[in-house]
Amino acid sequence: TYTVDEHTLFLVGNLRRFSCEEYRQEFPLCSEVFYQLPKPELLYIAGIYHDIAKGRGGDHSVLGMVDAQAFCERHAISDYDTQIITFLIRHHLAMSSTAQKSDLEDPDVIKGFAELVQTTDRLNYLYLLTVADIRATNGNLWNGWRDSLLKQLYHSTRQWIENTEAQAKNTEDKSKKKYSAAIHKLIKNGRSEDDISALWEGYDLDYFLRHSVDELVWQTEQRLNNPNDDPLICVRKHNGQNTLELFIVTKDRAGIFAAITACLEQYQLNVLDAKINVTNANNALNTFIVNGDRTDTSLLINSLKTQLSKTDNIKPYSPTITPRTMKLFRTQPEISFEVNKLQDHTVMSLQTHDRPGLVSAIAQVFLVNEIQLINAKINTLGDQVEDIFFITTNEHQALDELKEHELKTHLMESLSH
Repeated sequence: TYTVDEHTLFLVGNLRRFSCEEYRQEFPLCSEVFYQLPKPELLYIAGIYHDIAKGRGGDHSVLGMVDAQAFCERHAISDYDTQIITFLIRHHLAMSSTAQKSDLEDPDVIKGFAELVQTTDRLNYLYLLTVADIRATNGNLWNGWRDSLLKQLYHSTRQWIENTEAQAKNTEDKSKKKYSAAIHKLIKNGRSEDDISALWEGYDLDYFLRHSVDELVWQTEQRLNNPNDDPLICVRKHNGQNTLELFIVTKDRAGIFAAITACLEQYQLNVLDAKINVTNANNALNTFIVNGDRTDTSLLINSLKTQLSKTDNIKPYSPTITPRTMKLFRTQPEISFEVNKLQDHTVMSLQTHDRPGLVSAIAQVFLVNEIQLINAKINTLGDQVEDIFFITTNEHQALDELKEHELKTHLMESLSH
């Protein structure tokens, strides 16, 4: 067993050997990975600081990260590079622990570890630091078994990240194609490219991915024609039979989704599809497809404006009573939760039998339970719905297990009425 300073010197020496051609045969994968590092100096800094806080009391990974943060600030190291260094120190034990204590054949294990490291560069840095750290702890700790486990975790995680990056690139390409097609049509309609670009500046790629080119053109035209309307509420006949498309823009705040869906239910309009996006300027862009093209749209627009003006004071709305015949054939809702650790929100999936006022009932439960809705994907397939809601607490954090249980209980109660 070595002292901390001896261990650190051995670790730095191990990192150095990865970079030397004469030692390439010792650890071929480590040498190969080392030459892929954009900035090897970040690895050396992390190696020096990874155990510097041992013996102080508390979590030495966290305390060492704080020390490294201060070092980076003193030496004007960029925020991006600082994040890599502090990540490596904070999680320098994660790869070894995962490799030795988890089932590496379990896709969820690989997915979870990949979500922790996020990028191929971070994985490369962490793999090298882990190997060098174990080898510098004592001569007997490193063996072929640990070597094979770490290699398996490295290769599996790298494949997962690269596949995810390829999917993200494909998604980005699709969004850009729609962007280009829509802007071409708008310019052809006499719109200024500068005006369009200024309006779209705060939009994310998801907005372009989830809307058709026709929707992009129509919604952009409405916003350019009515730049000062808050809320902006537009209605048109949808492509489908007996359906309307609503486009509603207002400042994002708690209760908007509940206010809109409560109003739609009062007009007996059932939500078939909903898309919610929030821009960088904090504008909520709400697109709803609803059944019923015989509605008096002017009355509907006025009612929506009244509802949205009372968003802060909205009271839970009594949902439509489900017809008895529907109750006989309805199955129990299936509700599941998954936490997105990277973006600190919860993804709630709900599958159930369709019924009048379903989305409004869900929105009211969110309102009562102080759940913030950041995005939604409403999908009605015949008499079945498969809805996905991206939600947080009022503190903009993912739900904990207790909050998930409370929300699920209240939803089951509401949807069983």
